[in-house]
Amino acid sequence: MIAVDIDGVVADTEPILVKCLEEFTGEKFSPPSQRTFDFKEGFTNLSTNDCLYVIDSTIISAGNDIPVIDFDATYYALAVIQKTFGMVNFVTSRGENTREVTESWIFHHFGKLNFKLYLSNDKESVMNNYGMNAIVEDRLKTVNSIRDKSKHRAFLINREYNMGRDVCHNVTRVDGLIDVINIMNLK
Repeated sequence: MIAVDIDGVVADTEPILVKCLEEFTGEKFSPPSQRTFDFKEGFTNLSTNDCLYVIDSTIISAGNDIPVIDFDATYYALAVIQKTFGMVNFVTSRGENTREVTESWIFHHFGKLNFKLYLSNDKESVMNNYGMNAIVEDRLKTVNSIRDKSKHRAFLINREYNMGRDVCHNVTRVDGLIDVINIMNLK
């Protein structure tokens, strides 16, 4: 089974989050040169708790308005994953308080997709506990830590914020979910 992250893999959340964090802090976002996709690093006076609060609040208020990345390809890839494994396992770092709006977003964009939603910052534990052997993620830190600690397969979606950065030798860079199903030879 495959664990599929939501933000940055399926949902184009970053532009909305940056705008809301700029409004919250009164600062212009300044991506660190070695960005780890940790929004907190882009602002000088933002605590971790405030950052998480703004991210969850933004996701809740934006709801179904968060766009899907490359909708046709994403829809097709999720359908193939569902056909192959019986369901799609979404594993996201979103807070538990976003569960209802996240499920609504999935239903709104993908209809009757058979899925399970796991909300956890410890994606490797979710994978171990629920028998997932691969993850599709956009955060370099996440895929590198999973690959270093276990025998799970990791796919890193190429995004501006993770390009030019080293990955563990067993992490495969891809441009989208469609590449993952092709590499894994899913039909």
